[in-house]
Amino acid sequence: MIRFLGVFLAALLALGGCAVPQRDAARSRDSSHGSPPAELSKNHLEAESRELKLAIQENPLDGSSHYRLASLLAYQGLDDQAIIGYQRALTIDPTRIAAYHNMGTLMLKRGDVVPAAELFEAAITNNPDYLPAYNNLGKAYYLAGLPELAAASYEEVLRRDPTNTIAQHNRDLIITAAAPPPAIQRKVYEIPNDVKVSFEGE
Repeated sequence: MIRFLGVFLAALLALGGCAVPQRDAARSRDSSHGSPPAELSKNHLEAESRELKLAIQENPLDGSSHYRLASLLAYQGLDDQAIIGYQRALTIDPTRIAAYHNMGTLMLKRGDVVPAAELFEAAITNNPDYLPAYNNLGKAYYLAGLPELAAASYEEVLRRDPTNTIAQHNRDLIITAAAPPPAIQRKVYEIPNDVKVSFEGE
């Protein structure tokens, strides 16, 4: 691992500190969140993981391999390692929106709502039409105690996709939670000036 980091840093320094974005066929997996199919066997996951690690050793600046390896690690529940992989992928290619989203999702899962919100915002900045980031940004805002921003995030999803049931459900939950319970809601009556009013118990 230390050898890999040394090679990776040396390659970055050789490029003058600038990473060159890698655009290849694996990029298409990026748009579908990069999650491996559920039917992958443990042996297949291990083989795929070995293959990706070899690809990274051969070319430490292959953002697609870092991204795909991070997605495999996340799929296996190795969240900390996956976060590091997504960070590497973003260092190489900061336009990889699904890496922001996936890393934000893992951060949100750990309860790190502020960093998660920042990652979802970065995904949206890179692609304003990336609706999964709006949905998770809404959840991050809500967990951070900002229900108005959460509702606004879900409203934005619904503005872009009125049939999005996740955003509809979550927005409705926030609206319901923000409203006082029915027992507390009281009708306001206007009292004419010439009528004396007495309340029970006075």
